[in-house]
Amino acid sequence: MVGTYNPSKENKFVVFRSNDGGFGDKIFGAVSAFIWAYVNDYQFRIEDFKPISFVDIFTSPYPWWSRDWIETPMKRGRLNLLSTYYPEYDTFSTGTIEDHYPESDCISVYLNQNYIHHIFKNPIYKEKLEKEGITELNAFQYAVNFLFELEEEYKKNYLFLKHKLLMGSGHLVGVHLRTNWNWKDVPEISNSTVDLFVDAIKKNTQPNSRVLLCTDHEPMVEMIRQRIPSHEIKTINGNPVHLQKTEDYELKDILKIVYEVWLLADVDVFIGSYWSNFTRIPVLKSLKQPVLVELDIKKDGNEGTKNWLRFFNTPSYEEEYRIPVKIQGFRRYSPDILSGLK
Repeated sequence: MVGTYNPSKENKFVVFRSNDGGFGDKIFGAVSAFIWAYVNDYQFRIEDFKPISFVDIFTSPYPWWSRDWIETPMKRGRLNLLSTYYPEYDTFSTGTIEDHYPESDCISVYLNQNYIHHIFKNPIYKEKLEKEGITELNAFQYAVNFLFELEEEYKKNYLFLKHKLLMGSGHLVGVHLRTNWNWKDVPEISNSTVDLFVDAIKKNTQPNSRVLLCTDHEPMVEMIRQRIPSHEIKTINGNPVHLQKTEDYELKDILKIVYEVWLLADVDVFIGSYWSNFTRIPVLKSLKQPVLVELDIKKDGNEGTKNWLRFFNTPSYEEEYRIPVKIQGFRRYSPDILSGLK
């Protein structure tokens, strides 16, 4: 997986086809599908996302954008593990693709979450990956860097942004503050959660720190500036969008998201919203020790918040992603804690 990928099965395909979820959901789904293809020596393809194509932004040593799987007559199968379904994890954790799909040469995969943990439960897959130095913790890092390298034009833009952020400051703090206040169908955070973010920023900055703030609620930027006047708060230009919940967006909107995620993986200290896959990408891409802020749900929130509370009286994201469950205020965890949890 590191540097190159030459699958031995030339006429067998795993194709990631899901257009479900936001940027983080899509990245986690694609990476999980790729690792599944990798351990089975299958070709890997992405039926690119609509309306804006990832191939417009990313390149790779491996041509995941090829459409040969469409043009070649094959027997086809389907694996749907979107979070709205009851997932059958055994497809990953037992046997091989050919055990589960003996009649299919091309498997269309629909995922919007991180399934690396279930792939590593499979002794066949785990042995192959660990022989190559790929562990449950670093597998995402290897795969995302291999699949999604910025095209040269956008790489230059990214390096320019990074240079500007660091200019005159030796310490960069990145913050992803996911409010859910704009989307109406997911849990909204309370004002006390914003207070926790402010406390976390104050406790993790130095006199020369600059803060990169990424948020889904534009007025939040000015709110944070007013509450932390001692530090310069920087943002990436553009309006916040969600790749599933925003009806109209352009290439520049996706680029804003990509630059934010990539920059957050490069900061000295990252403060994130553990209830969002957007936060999980820089954590697993960099494997640096992050600061995660506790989620306090807005009890009088929208209908989506109420529905969420009906089904999840105690938030279970931490257990699902193998992070220590209790948080008081803000807290840190390290990658070795992650890898040691069962």
